[in-house]
Amino acid sequence: MKNLKIPFLPYRLPRTLCALGLLGAAGCVGTETGNPPLDVEYQAVSSNDGVALRSGENATVVEQAWLSLGDAQLLGCEGADPFVIEGLGTGDHAAVEHATQEVAPPAGDYCGVSLSFAPSPATSDAPEILTGQGGTLAGQTAAGEPFALAFDADPVVTISFDAPLEVSDPTTPILVAFDVGEWLRNIDLGSLEEVDGVRTGGASSAEGLALKTAIPSGISIVLDQNANGAIDEGEAVLGRGE
Repeated sequence: MKNLKIPFLPYRLPRTLCALGLLGAAGCVGTETGNPPLDVEYQAVSSNDGVALRSGENATVVEQAWLSLGDAQLLGCEGADPFVIEGLGTGDHAAVEHATQEVAPPAGDYCGVSLSFAPSPATSDAPEILTGQGGTLAGQTAAGEPFALAFDADPVVTISFDAPLEVSDPTTPILVAFDVGEWLRNIDLGSLEEVDGVRTGGASSAEGLALKTAIPSGISIVLDQNANGAIDEGEAVLGRGE
């Protein structure tokens, strides 16, 4: 599992390396494996007016959304085998640029996604409480106080699609949207313990456990028609976490 540099930038394995046989089949995508390419995007969003991303006024501001993502699976329909997507690793999904993985599942219909987290290694630029955890949100409370709140790596999130996703060539990118506004909707950040001037909640704190509980409902899969890593009006939501 890779530990990507921050901020995330869209990345793809060069097709020329695959064509020259310099990468194994598992590392190649699209026509090099005979399967259609599919872009999987990852980005934080907020559906909550009281929670802003990166900057804002009179609201909680999530400046960093560090997530340590383990392997994911595209779930086949009617008992078909899942397609495993290598874990993206640790990165800040509140960065301006979204992350993109190009994968190559076999053509056909898929009826859901399973997402997992993994214990994060120590990561420069991230709050120390991220180490060993599944994720950490950091920023400013509505009162202007810095905060950092972690959750552990236990959540496994299953998202069932309302209608099957047909993977063919070409296929519209899918966006894995992490709704930090939903995650923080019912959490009082002002109640976090102050440590060295920062409101801090570890994964075992009441707030960290509340964040962990909210993780599934704050993840959705969206057909990103314009491939911009954002949820735009009219774009179809395939499903939300359970």
